[in-house]
Amino acid sequence: MTVPAAVPRTCPVCAGPDQSLLRDHRLAPISGVSLHAGYRVVACPACGMVYADGIPAQAAFDRYYQECSRYEDPTRRGLPSPVDQRRFQAIAAELCGQLPDRTLSIAEIGSATGGLLAELARLGYTRLLGVDPSAQCGRSAQECQGVAVAQGTIFDPIAGGPHDLMLAVGVIEHIRDLDAALDNLGAALAPGGLLYLEVPDLEGFHRTNEAPFQEFSTEHINFFTRASLENLMARLGFAPAFGHVVDRIHSGGSSMQVLAFAFRKGTPAAFRPDLAGPAAALAYIAQCERQAAPERAMAEQLARAGAPFAIWGAGTVACRLLATTALREAPVAAIVDSNPHLQGRTLGGFSIHPPVWLRGFQGPILVASRGYAAEIKRMIREDLRLENPILSME
Repeated sequence: MTVPAAVPRTCPVCAGPDQSLLRDHRLAPISGVSLHAGYRVVACPACGMVYADGIPAQAAFDRYYQECSRYEDPTRRGLPSPVDQRRFQAIAAELCGQLPDRTLSIAEIGSATGGLLAELARLGYTRLLGVDPSAQCGRSAQECQGVAVAQGTIFDPIAGGPHDLMLAVGVIEHIRDLDAALDNLGAALAPGGLLYLEVPDLEGFHRTNEAPFQEFSTEHINFFTRASLENLMARLGFAPAFGHVVDRIHSGGSSMQVLAFAFRKGTPAAFRPDLAGPAAALAYIAQCERQAAPERAMAEQLARAGAPFAIWGAGTVACRLLATTALREAPVAAIVDSNPHLQGRTLGGFSIHPPVWLRGFQGPILVASRGYAAEIKRMIREDLRLENPILSME
């Protein structure tokens, strides 16, 4: 299949053109969906920022988030999972502790179905607005959470401003054109306003309980440490106001160490080279190589056995395994996934079906997920009432 053309990229922090290759990260593409077939994980020799190169232009990412939002899962009807709701409650409580004025104007970019905004509303904040590329997310936010979410990207003019607080939680690690995006958020701020960011912390990647290389997902293309995040914000005229490094638990039980910091336009912090970033990335890569050994062994076993099997999951795990292990040579009967955006497409040449396809299949089912493995197994046994052998990559 054809994926969007890669466009050369300079360092997101210092715009340096030179790069040190840390890993060639390959992923099998999904027809009509994938942004790329993997990328190069590189480090900037000048400032130490770690980022993905060999990726398409920003417009391809904008289309992807508009058309393929994973937050439109029909099984949840627009509501966050209990785990995500607790995470939103924690973020809202932390913000409330720093910003007790309930009349502040707050806008969230990448608000999905409005889970964080709903928690802020429960704490008494009344001037709330969300923005998300997915029109369906906006409808779900209004219907299920009672909060307003307009359709738009981080690059579009932000209505209702100027705002006292802009939120971008789990957003800028996905953005290629960071200068334009952050300049747009800054322009929507009132004088003295705050920009609150949460991003995965590269120095905590080794502590994740996710599958190997999961932090190098299809969509994550900037890998921040505290130093590189502050360097980026300083270059754009922002100074740290408050924040901390904290663990967040996401759906599927994945634990992620994040940088949770608010920045204010003003005298920026001094530039400090990111000495920790490249070393942390290399340590994470080495750890993942060791953890992936059982996956490679099972893939080789399945390829040698020659018996047809199905794969449940068309996410980053399956994309990586089909690109880098003997699984691509194994007799895969089909791939199933509950995401309607993926059904009817192909991954690595194999067709993607809804889970009900398995009712006519008698062979083993390989669960290509770690965080959602227990839920998938429950669906196989209880929802679909299947007795097929279940295989795990762990």
